[in-house]
Amino acid sequence: AAVPALLAALAYAVLASAMPRAGGSYIYASRGLHPYLGFVASFAQWFGLSIAIGVVSYVTIPFARDVVAALGWAGTAALLDTGPVRVGLALALLWGAVWINVRGLAVYQRILVPLMLVMFVLGAIVIVAGFLHDQGDFAAGLMAREGVPVPELPDPGFNWWTFLAASAVLFSSFIGFDSIAQAGGEARNPSRTLPLAIGIAIVTVGSFYLLFTAAVYNTVPWSFIAERARTQDLTAPGLLGYVLSPGWTILIVAGAAIALINDLPAMFLVMCLTVITLPRRNPALEREVTVLRNRRLRTGLAGAGVLLLLLFLGVHTIKDLTADVTAWYFRSTPLWLGVMALASAIFLREWRGLQVETGGQARRVFETLPPE
Repeated sequence: AAVPALLAALAYAVLASAMPRAGGSYIYASRGLHPYLGFVASFAQWFGLSIAIGVVSYVTIPFARDVVAALGWAGTAALLDTGPVRVGLALALLWGAVWINVRGLAVYQRILVPLMLVMFVLGAIVIVAGFLHDQGDFAAGLMAREGVPVPELPDPGFNWWTFLAASAVLFSSFIGFDSIAQAGGEARNPSRTLPLAIGIAIVTVGSFYLLFTAAVYNTVPWSFIAERARTQDLTAPGLLGYVLSPGWTILIVAGAAIALINDLPAMFLVMCLTVITLPRRNPALEREVTVLRNRRLRTGLAGAGVLLLLLFLGVHTIKDLTADVTAWYFRSTPLWLGVMALASAIFLREWRGLQVETGGQARRVFETLPPE
């Protein structure tokens, strides 16, 4: 999951160095690929974010449940698992985030930066705790708390389809760096600082996630997670509560909730394609690139990103279309296609109007960057 994310991050860094403007994906694709694909990238991102913020708000509540459970408040923990309470708290969290964004960038910055630091500090506790304990400690903790042994499941062996399907899902954990590109025009010396920030973000987060996952599975048997995940929502830090004191459990679950709230979606495939087409579509902007100046190396890495992201997209689509669901609207693929069809109709209407307004020269509007 980290490999295509790294390639996508390189694509963003290349494009940010040449087009340091607010707007991120939209500016890059509309100037370096095609205005329609710029619109699709931004519209798909908006739609994906609309879905994701609801999902993130909803799945954050189990983290609060694990916190109160660690405090010994069993009744409150059970209450947080009821439908009305869980949905109500999720809506409150969602609209609280909306309020923060409406208040403006200054409020957002004052809240986000401290939360990021707290997330890394508390996540580091998970890493240390996970490597200080082992699966024997977990088995003893499970027996002491619930009086049951760790389930014994047959080892399914390695399967490429399962591996790729899991990687396609985990890829979404690495996508937050796209938000760096959205504020391009507001950064100091953006041609340098944006690529540097993207590089630092993907390396730091990638290393953090790998250590975090290794630490959790060092202590918690995979068979326990596989069995419990079928019937209830699990939080990785909450699983370490079997070997840690309630105080530490509360801290690490709170850190995981903060990490979840900070999650954002993005449109990476189009960005890799833009790196490939930029020299032909917009040579003037291509000459402004300061990251990976070697065009062949840049194109090769972007091409590798396209292939890996297409692979992930194919795996996700097949998995979605073959999933056993009770209704068609539980599949994301037809919903996404329907939304993109509507978006395309909106774009064509606006494009025709722009063509009339510019005397058939609409494409020239997208050959230069917008003013700062």
